[in-house]
Amino acid sequence: MSSTKRARPCGNCRRRKRRCITEPGNSVCVLCQFYGIDGCSFDGQVPAEQPGKLAKPGVDTTTSPSSSMTVRHDQSVTVTNADDPPIRNVSVIEDYDSLQGPSLLKMNLGLQQHQFSRLNGLSSSWDPLLLDYCQFNERDEYIFPNRTSIRRVSGGISFLLKKYSGTAIRANEFDQLDQIERVIAPHGPSLVNLYFRIVHPSFPILDKKVYLEKYERTHREFSPACLGGVYLLALEWWNYDPVLSVQEKPNVALLETLVKSALHDVMTRPKLSTLQGGLLLLQHRPFVDDAWSLSSQLVAVMQDLGVHLDCESWRVPAWEKSLRRRLAWSIYMFDKWMALIHGRSSHILDEYDWAVESLTDEDFPETPDDEDQLEGSGEIEAGRLCFERFISLSQIVNKMLRALYSAKAMKTSRNVKQVLHIAKPIQIKLREWRRDLPESLHMESTKARKKSSIGSLHLAYYAAEVILHKAIIFSLSSISCDPSVVDVCRGAARERAIASVEFVKSLKPEQIQSFWHFPSGMSLVYIGIFTAMMYLTSRSIEEAVFYKTLLDDYRWTLRISSRAVSFLDFAVQRLDTSLLHLENISPEDIVRKEPQLLDDEGFQVLGQSQPVWQADVGISQSLSQQENPLLSAQTATTEQQPFLAILDAIELNSPISNQEFSEEMVPSRSLDFFGRDWNETGSADIFQALDMSSS
Repeated sequence: MSSTKRARPCGNCRRRKRRCITEPGNSVCVLCQFYGIDGCSFDGQVPAEQPGKLAKPGVDTTTSPSSSMTVRHDQSVTVTNADDPPIRNVSVIEDYDSLQGPSLLKMNLGLQQHQFSRLNGLSSSWDPLLLDYCQFNERDEYIFPNRTSIRRVSGGISFLLKKYSGTAIRANEFDQLDQIERVIAPHGPSLVNLYFRIVHPSFPILDKKVYLEKYERTHREFSPACLGGVYLLALEWWNYDPVLSVQEKPNVALLETLVKSALHDVMTRPKLSTLQGGLLLLQHRPFVDDAWSLSSQLVAVMQDLGVHLDCESWRVPAWEKSLRRRLAWSIYMFDKWMALIHGRSSHILDEYDWAVESLTDEDFPETPDDEDQLEGSGEIEAGRLCFERFISLSQIVNKMLRALYSAKAMKTSRNVKQVLHIAKPIQIKLREWRRDLPESLHMESTKARKKSSIGSLHLAYYAAEVILHKAIIFSLSSISCDPSVVDVCRGAARERAIASVEFVKSLKPEQIQSFWHFPSGMSLVYIGIFTAMMYLTSRSIEEAVFYKTLLDDYRWTLRISSRAVSFLDFAVQRLDTSLLHLENISPEDIVRKEPQLLDDEGFQVLGQSQPVWQADVGISQSLSQQENPLLSAQTATTEQQPFLAILDAIELNSPISNQEFSEEMVPSRSLDFFGRDWNETGSADIFQALDMSSS
């Protein structure tokens, strides 16, 4: 939801030194609502808080350094109104290294309470050679007189640490944490349990043991955005707790507003919890207006924290190394898919800005033995595998973005042969990715009464396929296109459209109600837009009728399920908006309209109309007459042979030098789905395979 900041803060916000934020259609700001004040005051008189509302103790706002780094804030929260649920009243440990007894949090770098850290880059003023002459203590820190220190975690890597314990900023964090906790009280523990039961197995951006150790003491040991983000995602599964489902649900809109405000505040004090809070908020609302800006900020914070580096040799706890790697790859996925969703350039350049090692089993602390046996819980092993495969799919999407949808690619005019030459290695990588999926990630492998993100993984694959073929179909508008090439390319695109639609139609209620990764809503939109694109480029009335029927059938499937989950509702609304202008266009209008032909330079050719070639084989068959069009591995292999063959034929005859593309984009051998090398086959055999009737 959107919120606005007033030009002039009310008296209550001014007294507490808080931003004055109002929700749309409400004249009372969020803070005044929280404290039970009926109306904001702007005359210098602050309205009295209603009896029984939250009373805040005075907190020292001085910034002088403390003699001890262990600072406890006594928080006397008083509640006298029976309508206000109590929140925990305990002291807070600021420096985890001073904790008595064993703790996972000792010597951690990225989740300390009293300080935040920033990476000292190799080109910064903190040269590693200069630091060799500093006197580091037993904590690998060199302390300056002004609450600042440098911590060296390995030979050439160090961080600047800035402490803010006992300041007004820290007091404001406590205020935000209490506001967030009061919105959901007394359901906090139940919501945390829901989160780790359902969300965490598929979205492992937290360390469960570390989080629960902190939460057992107090809610005040977290970044406000991270605490609120966990609550936001858990609230989506409110009805999966039999105790919670019969109670009134907390105010999600107010909680979301508080989390957004808190996240904005902590961006200048980066911690690992800043990344966690941002990822949780984006997973909760991935398509809000500021989603791209937020994902871009998270990339910057990630680099501030050194999460994009290899931390294996760092002197930090083992759990933090694993957490950093999981967070790094999560940010990577968000960056690539957000770039695709918004049509922007990725902020992470893999060749120069990425030194993170691939994830291993050791980076996932939970095992299947730790899985919650309650019905509706997530599958730990399937969630881990989905997370890893989503990363590898994101790497393929990144190659596709750079090769076909980057600013440089848009500037360069390309004919269909050039586009096919670029698309071939990407298509092969997608095929290999799907072929190598373990059996446990097949759709039919989902366990009864368990939640899994397998569906969102397969949907992302279909989205990647249609985005690739969208670029190919767009290139077919050139007047120099060989009709046989057009037939094969459109045939391949047709199979993708059918398979994608049938996949969505085949989803069962328990699969729809599972965890879906953030791109899922837009992936559904891509399938609809691609089908509409095939409809608008139809070359016969029969073909146009086929695609219109397919599109209508797809939109109806989404519509009847849209009440179940938010990402389906988003897809319905976005498609309704995007395709509204097509409502009054008939198949006859599509075929009768003279298309705009483009020359090889991308300019429109005037006075020429596109020939109407023979429609794809079987295009006139109605959906009801077809057997299940969802392609099995063997069927897909047979029907896609012509497309693979034409890709090889294009490569054999292409004048394009492979120097134009990254070496990794061009496979070492030109193998089709059967593993045959078409480059070792005679030209006659290759072009004979272009005949779709042979399949």
